[in-house]
Amino acid sequence: MRSQKRCKTDPGIREASQDTSPRPGVRRLRSEANFLDDRFDTLREFSDPELLEELERRRCQFLQNLDGKCLSSDELEEVDGETITAILPEDGWLFEASEEPFTVRRWRHSPDHELDQVHLAASMAINWGVAVANSKGLKGRGDSTLGQDNFLVAKLSMGWKAACVFDGHGNQGHWPSQRIAQTMAYFLNQEPCATQLKLGDGRSALTSAFRSAQEELEAGAKALGKDIHLSGTTATVALLPPRMDCVWVATVGDSRAILFDKRRGVLHQTQDHKPTREDEASRIKNAGGEILVSEYDDGTQDCRIAPKDMSSPQIAISRSMGDMIFKDSGVSATPEIVQWRFPNAADAYLMICSDGVWEFLSSQEVANFVTTALGEDSSAPEVVADVLKLSKKCWRQHEAHYCDDITAVLCGLEGTLPCVQPKSKDHCPGCRQGDCHPM
Repeated sequence: MRSQKRCKTDPGIREASQDTSPRPGVRRLRSEANFLDDRFDTLREFSDPELLEELERRRCQFLQNLDGKCLSSDELEEVDGETITAILPEDGWLFEASEEPFTVRRWRHSPDHELDQVHLAASMAINWGVAVANSKGLKGRGDSTLGQDNFLVAKLSMGWKAACVFDGHGNQGHWPSQRIAQTMAYFLNQEPCATQLKLGDGRSALTSAFRSAQEELEAGAKALGKDIHLSGTTATVALLPPRMDCVWVATVGDSRAILFDKRRGVLHQTQDHKPTREDEASRIKNAGGEILVSEYDDGTQDCRIAPKDMSSPQIAISRSMGDMIFKDSGVSATPEIVQWRFPNAADAYLMICSDGVWEFLSSQEVANFVTTALGEDSSAPEVVADVLKLSKKCWRQHEAHYCDDITAVLCGLEGTLPCVQPKSKDHCPGCRQGDCHPM
């Protein structure tokens, strides 16, 4: 997760010093030898002993105040309906988990169906109306860090569906994105969300689920020894009701969702949570957080948020899950929720992507690409895979040795997407059992 989006200077925002000496709050052009996660510079300028001491004090204070419940593995397995997420590599006995650049993760389908990934993708498109592409990026030469994107698609109670994208950041950003992907479906199926969905109240269900997911993330981090003090994730969750006359979308961060159709293009899109937004900047400043503006050599600027009474670390999004160092400085985990209505579900699509897509492509460019490809009778899984390839191409054109993690989720609001049914495979248990055509 990384951002190069730059901003105009807000008179109410303090400008970072423009001298050439390295100091907190000032970002200069990145060199090949210093690739860090620019979204959340958890490693930069941390040599100051006083800064390290203050960070540790705040971390201990955060841990002492936690009293929430961490969900067990058994509880997470009890989700009614079906869920599909990306599988995070696990640590071995001797070595920490790692991933090669541009790794495409395997998916986990719960409850377990023994379909290989090609057949699962086809089943998702035909029976769920959903297609997904997910890939780790490239964080410099020799990169073996874990990718930090994840996703969730779920069939919930009362005929509702959920489509979600999570984009982690920080040293342990892979964990909060995975954890929220695991817990979001659980909470949406529990009370009070289940009753709220039964009543058609998507807004209340999303509000409740996000609040519970953030509380569980904090409790889970303490119980499992994970650091979310300096790590977090975006979260964009779309709820599709059984009647398909609207869609509810909740966002925290900048994993943008767009609603578009073949004839009119983009009809709606979520607004990224950045300190350049006046309403977001106002909340940050009222809470005591500080917004720093750094100059690039070409005159463009970069806006970041620093915690109350500190100049580092810094974060470039104004809402996130986790990131506890920023929570008393206005960086909120409360989602912005919208309801979008559309006249004709047959021609409408919802797409949610991490900012690895949106960094160099506009909402309309992506909508045009998808509708053109689908109009040429392309298979939906191939279309989202091509969105991923197009995004990677854009990164190569702009960055020599950096590409963000990329996730794209496409939903056909009619309830199905075109897909070429894959051939039967002897090694696929689902094919042998007759489950793949269709599942």
